[in-house]
Amino acid sequence: LGLNYLARNHAQAWRVDLTEHRRFSLSSETLAYVQHLAQPVAITVTVTEDSENLEVRGLLEEYKNATAGSTGGRITVRYLDPYQNRREAEQLGVEVAGVILLKCGDRPRAVPIGELYRMKDGQRDAFIGEQVITSALLEVSNPDPLHIYFLSGHGEIGRAHV
Repeated sequence: LGLNYLARNHAQAWRVDLTEHRRFSLSSETLAYVQHLAQPVAITVTVTEDSENLEVRGLLEEYKNATAGSTGGRITVRYLDPYQNRREAEQLGVEVAGVILLKCGDRPRAVPIGELYRMKDGQRDAFIGEQVITSALLEVSNPDPLHIYFLSGHGEIGRAHV
């Protein structure tokens, strides 16, 4: 009973990924970024009862756990069935299942779950969820758009928004 109590209430400090290539852990770069978020980020995943994706759930739990002790920006994750909770899904701007919606303040970013996989010959080849989710987090949590400046032609300055 004592070990169960400790594991349930204090497991965050003891989490260790023993898999080869640390498959179920966030990279040190991602951890450094999410642990210093200035504002909270709410992640809503639209799923149906019959759609179970353990890789996505596991990845989002890692993001949530990485910010659990943070006083500033925490990441929260919730799951919503858009067909059973139609009104709430419409308020979020999501009408179908299979979408991950990240929102920080008034900046939303929708990521289809299919983008978390690299495809090869019409089949899922690799799970690239961390790169995609971290990129979306960077987009919604940075209040200022990034600008790229470049020279073209006869030295005039051009500007592009990213």
